[in-house]
Amino acid sequence: MEQRPLRAILSRPPPKGPKSSGSKVAPQFEVGPCPVPILDRQMYLVFRRFVAVFYAYGALVHAANLVGLGPPVPGDRVAVFTVLDVIFLVVDSAIVIGLWTGRNWGLVLFFLAAGSQMVMYVGFDGYFAFDEASRNSITQLIVFHLVSATVMFSLLWAEQRSEPADR
Repeated sequence: MEQRPLRAILSRPPPKGPKSSGSKVAPQFEVGPCPVPILDRQMYLVFRRFVAVFYAYGALVHAANLVGLGPPVPGDRVAVFTVLDVIFLVVDSAIVIGLWTGRNWGLVLFFLAAGSQMVMYVGFDGYFAFDEASRNSITQLIVFHLVSATVMFSLLWAEQRSEPADR
């Protein structure tokens, strides 16, 4: 196989047309089709709905916490937990609608919620993990958010790389 310099592979010649004012054109990178054909738009949409189901469950958990059906919370943390339950009930419900219907704002909310919950639970684990059961729940939530955000990003990236003719 013929060896070509990396620069020749990654760059295209500058566009033809009127001469510019002497400034150089930055190299443009070509992106080929998705290397793994199974990662198509349909799989991406199915995964979005799969994640939406889990966020619907999360919204129900927050609603249950608000009406007193959740686990007991230490007295000094009730106000903070109540505010967070209200916020995440609203956000999780919006994520369900956005992901299920394929809206981009649902994706943005998903990444913001997943990121904020990972920061909360990793950065302030001592505040949220007040007994063994809550530690286990938090560990599961961190893993869920980390895996789902990684897979969602990977599928989104693969879907964006696929050729327009494949859509």
